[in-house]
Amino acid sequence: MDNKLKIKIGLPTFIFFAVLLTSNVKILSFLPFFAALLHEFGHIFAMKLCGEKILAVKILPFGIDIKKAPSLTSYKADIFVCIAGILTNILLILLCSAMPKNIYTEFFIMSNYLLIFVNILPIKTLDGGQLLEKILLLKYDIQAAEKMLGITSFICILLLGSTAIWLLLSSSYNFTLLIMCMYLFCGIFLK
Repeated sequence: MDNKLKIKIGLPTFIFFAVLLTSNVKILSFLPFFAALLHEFGHIFAMKLCGEKILAVKILPFGIDIKKAPSLTSYKADIFVCIAGILTNILLILLCSAMPKNIYTEFFIMSNYLLIFVNILPIKTLDGGQLLEKILLLKYDIQAAEKMLGITSFICILLLGSTAIWLLLSSSYNFTLLIMCMYLFCGIFLK
C-alpha cells in the first residue's frame, strides 16, 4: 500500500500562477495566496492530530482540495479540523502584529482577516458551512442537517451576491466578489 502523500497542481492553477508571474504584479499579490496556503496547512495539521490519513492534496488557484481516507473520527474532531484554518489565520495575525509595521505585514494581516471573514460564512463548501454541518449533525439526522445547510448556504450566497452586484454597480469595475459568489453557487447547487 502506497503511504506517500500525493500533491497535485492542476493545469488551471499552473496557468493562473504563470499569468500572475508574467504580469506586472508585485510580491504583494502573492501574500493572500500564502495566507490561504497556511490556512490550509492548519487544516492538515489538525487532521494529522486527529489521526486522519490524507491521501492527496490538490493545489487550486484559490485554496487546496484535501482528499482523506474514510475515517471514524467524531463530529467534535471534525469541528476541530473545520476551525483549525481560521485559528491559523488568527495566529498569523497575532504574530504579524508583533512584527515591525510595513506594507507587507499590514497587507498580510489584512489578507488573513479577509480569509477569516470569508471562511466563517455558513456556506456549504466553506469552513463555516462545514462547521455548521457538523454542529447540526450532533443534533439532527443527516437529511435534516443537509436541508438546513442548503437553505442557509442559499440565503448567504444570495445576500453576498446582492452585495457583489451593488459593489460592481457602484465601482464599475470590481467584480471579484461576484465571481466568488458564482463559483460558490455552482460548486454547491449545480453538482
